Formats: sequence, C-alpha cells, structure tokens
Amino acid sequence: MQKNSDLDWFMGLIGALAAITVAGVLEGVRDTVGSSNIALLLAVLVTAVGIVGRRRGALATALSAALAYNFFQTEPIHTLRIAAAKDIFTVALLAGLGVLVGELSQRRMSAQRSARAQHVEIDLLHTTAETIRDSSSAQSATEAACSAVRELLRATDVTFSDTASESVVPRITRQGTLESMDLRASVDGYDLGAEPISIDVAGPLGAHGRLTIQPTAGRPVSLDRRLGAVVVADQLALALSVFNAAVPRT
Repeated sequence: MQKNSDLDWFMGLIGALAAITVAGVLEGVRDTVGSSNIALLLAVLVTAVGIVGRRRGALATALSAALAYNFFQTEPIHTLRIAAAKDIFTVALLAGLGVLVGELSQRRMSAQRSARAQHVEIDLLHTTAETIRDSSSAQSATEAACSAVRELLRATDVTFSDTASESVVPRITRQGTLESMDLRASVDGYDLGAEPISIDVAGPLGAHGRLTIQPTAGRPVSLDRRLGAVVVADQLALALSVFNAAVPRT
C-alpha cells in the first residue's frame, strides 16, 4: 500500500511539473493555438496522469494545471486573478476533472485488486480441497487445513485441538460473523485483534474439535475470507469423519 501511495504522489509531482511547463511554454503561442485548445491539452494531461496516479496524482496535476492555466493563459496574465467569467469556468473544470478522473481510476484499480484477491482465495480453496481429499492421514489433512486457514485469515498461527482440552475463546460462526468480540471495521474487513479466536470443526457425525487461530492485529479480514476459513473447517470435518470411520473398533 505504501508503494502504491508513493507512486501516486510521484505521478502527481510529474503531472504538476508537466502542467506548469505546458501552460508556460504555450503562453507565447496562445493567440495562434487558442486558449481553449491549451485547456484541452491540459485536460488530456490531467486524465493521463489520473489513470496511473489515481486520486492523489490526478488531484495534484489538476490543481497545478488549473493554477498554471490561470497564471499563464488568462487575463490579467501572470496573476491569479481572472477577468472573464468563461476563464473562471475553464479553471474550475480543470480542477473538477482531476477529482472525477482520480476517483474513477481509484475505483477501477480497487475493483481490479479485489478481483485478483478473490481469484487467489478461490484457487487456495480449490487447492486445499484437493489436498485434503488426497491426504493419506488425518494429520496431513489437518496440516493442510491449518495452513489454508492461516493464509485466509492472515493469522500468525493456526492449530487444531480437541475442544475438551482448551479454554473457551470467541469463535467464527458458520455465517462468518464473530461472537463476543469488539471489532474495528475498515474498508477491507474487520480487524480481528490480537486474542485467539476459533472455528468449530464439526460434521454430520458430530464435533471433531476446533481450529484455534492467533490473529494478526492490524490486518483486517473480509467476510469472504472468514467464510472461506469456515469452508476449510467443513472440509477438514468431512475428512476426519472418513478417517475416524476407517479406524478399526476394538
């Protein structure tokens, strides 16, 4: 996230310098080129930077373009005063364009990032299901489930245990909600805090135990990821049912 933020600001700086340069260089040919065409050129620049630099880059470029156009292209020249109403409208449009393009670009990239994350989660669930299905022992199935849940919930550690041997901790329900927990919400989900939480591992033949998760504080977890962890726990429950049924009774 920090890397993306730095890129946004860098693109904003490049865009601002480019807007000032374009408006200044074209001052001498304003009567030939036309101030409206210069404004259009600045608008194209704002749009181009906004696509790459998102909200921050577009805003920095748009404000610089608006001020540079005002300073170099509107009467009185080399001041921030504007004599004509049409020039006020043009300056405002340049600034507004940056806000609009930056917001649209931000949403597009957020949607792409979300789509990539969902693809990774689905691939992880598919791989885990195959691994558990092909496991030769309850231990290998449990290890695969713990690894998948740890990745899905961005946890520090995940272990499988018998419910009778552990103290009660807050749990993630089958709906992906959390019981008896004060959560901090963010755009990316809920921060699960630093205290252990659990997921029941239960199947048609009864309860087998639970997964105990040590969350990573400050790393929010979406509902889709929590539901994915519940699915993995269900897969483990089915596998344990099969392995338990295969154990000869004495």
